[in-house]
Amino acid sequence: MLRQEVFLGIDGGGTHSTAIAVDMEGNVLAKVIGESINYYALGMQRARHHLTQIIEQIIEQIKIDFFDSVYIGNSALSQEASPSMIDEFTGGIIKSRSVYMHSDSYIALVAMTIGRPGILIISGTGSMGMAKGYTDELLTIGGWGHLLGDYGSAYHIAIQGIQAVVLAEDQMAKATTLQEALKRYYAVGDLQDLIDKFYNPPVDKHIIAGFASEVANCAEQGDEVALKLVKQAALDLAAHAIELEKRLNIRGVPIGASGSVFRKNSTIFAEFKSLLKQHCPLSTVQLIDCPPEFGAIYACFHKENIVLTPSIQERMKLTYEMLKEE
Repeated sequence: MLRQEVFLGIDGGGTHSTAIAVDMEGNVLAKVIGESINYYALGMQRARHHLTQIIEQIIEQIKIDFFDSVYIGNSALSQEASPSMIDEFTGGIIKSRSVYMHSDSYIALVAMTIGRPGILIISGTGSMGMAKGYTDELLTIGGWGHLLGDYGSAYHIAIQGIQAVVLAEDQMAKATTLQEALKRYYAVGDLQDLIDKFYNPPVDKHIIAGFASEVANCAEQGDEVALKLVKQAALDLAAHAIELEKRLNIRGVPIGASGSVFRKNSTIFAEFKSLLKQHCPLSTVQLIDCPPEFGAIYACFHKENIVLTPSIQERMKLTYEMLKEE
């Protein structure tokens, strides 16, 4: 194997993971999309297996098996991981001089702010709000996981939609087009068949979360039940940002939105933006266009005291786009 300075950044979301290998000049040498590495949701053994697959694919592409530094954003976390946790998760899989791990929200925030003050609301399979002021201290809201919270997330929207269907089917609530949508999504003719689908064996949370797109589609077609759920999700996510701005005590701080819920559901983002225009009028609100895995590389550079120059950032963007075109 060749030896040269290569940095590895991984965005480990709740549904899938994206890894990029980058050299000192900012050239993106390889990109791999793999499965989730959230060890709380999947179990440590399964998450390590997915990480192994990702690393093997990266090594196959770049012909290098040792990294100068590695930074992992993992949806299992809400804060920086301890050395023992990093070793438990990556030991025997990653060869590197240094390995760091934080939440996937953190690396998305770094990608957005590049060290400046800002607020990020991320909503994919799970949800979380994170803010950074003039220091490296972080403020967070959410990130409790699908059993304890994740308000406004795809999972939360989906499970509420599914529960609305069950109530409607029992004639305990208003009929909704979500009933037929749920049958299509799970390919069942009778909703009673969902019992076996959900419990034998237990269905993965990212499969459940996928139904959020169906809820959004029904909302756009005018279904009152779905529309109410979508608006509540936007309200929950906006509340995260409003509270974080209050705690930061910095007026006009930029607010970014990231994750599949915002990207795939224009109604939710439009409602989210409208609410923030009322409550945070000095702030710009926009979808983040910088990939979260860039934030992992930026965090690598920060940890290793390497200056992240504008030329390195531009080189990363250019070579990343070139990889996408291949």
